[in-house]
Amino acid sequence: MSFEFKKAAVSNRKLRLAILGPAGSGKTYTSLLLAKGIGQPIALIDTEHGSAEMYAGEFDFSTLKLKDFNPNNYIEAIASAVKGGFKTIVVDSLSHAWTGKGGALELVDQETSRGKGNSFTAWRNVTPLHNRLIDSIVGAGAHIICTMRTKTDYVMDKDKNGATQIKKVGLAAIQRDGMEYEFDFVGELDVDHKLAVTKSRIKSLADKVFVKPGIELANEFKNFLQAGEAAALVAEAMEVLDATIMISGVQQTQILSLIDQLNLGQDYLPKVYGHYQVQALKDLTGAQGAKVLTSLQSKVTV
Repeated sequence: MSFEFKKAAVSNRKLRLAILGPAGSGKTYTSLLLAKGIGQPIALIDTEHGSAEMYAGEFDFSTLKLKDFNPNNYIEAIASAVKGGFKTIVVDSLSHAWTGKGGALELVDQETSRGKGNSFTAWRNVTPLHNRLIDSIVGAGAHIICTMRTKTDYVMDKDKNGATQIKKVGLAAIQRDGMEYEFDFVGELDVDHKLAVTKSRIKSLADKVFVKPGIELANEFKNFLQAGEAAALVAEAMEVLDATIMISGVQQTQILSLIDQLNLGQDYLPKVYGHYQVQALKDLTGAQGAKVLTSLQSKVTV
């Protein structure tokens, strides 16, 4: 088997974002706002009974409503969105693939019933399906934003006047443990619409808190992607430039000197010509000449 390494580039990367929070924290709205900044057209996979359509007057997006939350349906919906040319996919919400009708937990219960109470065997059958869902998210040819519900609890807190108030807080995401590791960015929304960044592979966003996240956060993602695209264009232009600049006289002299120093004989240059499909040393580009020099220099005994 042959392996080939390629230069890493941000421009080749599709973003994987997760927005977590309790009911009413603004997960759907925030996801659509981010999707608008990251790339349009937008596809939204809806498991929330059409609630996203409340924002149709503010955002331009297409929806697909799921009624059964078997992970296979998510996989097919994501594939359909990619095939349809959508640049950003919002999965609202991914929690249903875990706890909803036809989701992983329900499938395990069904498998356990058939297996006379053997939950180990049930998970052995369901886990590969859930893993395929994760693979479809991570490997999709589009940017993906997944919302996830969080388990909620109520705590006593003080308001700005010192009065005691009961506040709803979000706890762990309703999904498989460790699901956040699959994402480039994880933000947790609270009921006051504050988004705390708990994970970010984009350094400028690490550990930040956004109050009612808006265009500022969307632009952070947009700028990150545009910077990667610009770097890719520069690299491509440099490759074109390297292909047009011919080998210098200094490079030719250095190559001939090293061939002589290493006693490589008359057979060496014809092999170089054959490799690069040229007739003479002067026909090499500067980049090709640099590679020949590097190869020769590596043979010199220090």
